[in-house]
Amino acid sequence: MYKINFSRVKRILFVFLISSLSACAQHKATVSSVSNKKVTTSGFKAMQQDILYYVNQHRKSLGLPALQMNDAATTEATKHSADMADGTMDFGHDGFNDRMKNIKEKIGFLRASAENVAYGKIDAKEVMDMWLSSPGHKKNIEGNYSMIGIGIAQRPDGYLYFTQIFLLK
Repeated sequence: MYKINFSRVKRILFVFLISSLSACAQHKATVSSVSNKKVTTSGFKAMQQDILYYVNQHRKSLGLPALQMNDAATTEATKHSADMADGTMDFGHDGFNDRMKNIKEKIGFLRASAENVAYGKIDAKEVMDMWLSSPGHKKNIEGNYSMIGIGIAQRPDGYLYFTQIFLLK
C-alpha cells in the first residue's frame, strides 16, 4: 500500500501555486505550520530582526549588499500585515501603490520598490524558506534594493501575516 506524505503534498501544491503566479514585482504565498501562541510586541521585533538577518545572510551568500531596515517601510508593512490579519484588507497586494506613496512622502523619490507577503503559523526561518523557494519572492529578496521594511501581525487564531517592502532610493 502506498503511503501519502501530506507534508510533501502541501509543499508541492505550494510550489505549484507560487509558480503559477505572474512574474510581477509583487508576490504572495501561504502555508500553515506551527502554533496558536500569541506573539508579543517584543516577539514581533525579534522576528523582524530574524527575517532581516536571513534576508541579508542570503544576499551575502550571493555577494549582494545588505539591506538596511527602513522605518517608513516597516510602518507601512506593519499596517498592511495588520489590515490583512484583521480582515480590513484581503490577503495580497491591494493598496501597494498607496503604501509606496506614503513611504515616498516620508523619504522622497524611490527608483524601485517591491513587496512580498505571506501568512501561516510559521516562524521567521520558515517564512524565509518559503519565500526563497518561490522564484518571484526570491527575485525580490535578491533584487537591486538598498532598504527593507518588515511588518508582522497576528490573527486571534495564531496565523501570522508577513509583509516585506523592498526599496531603492
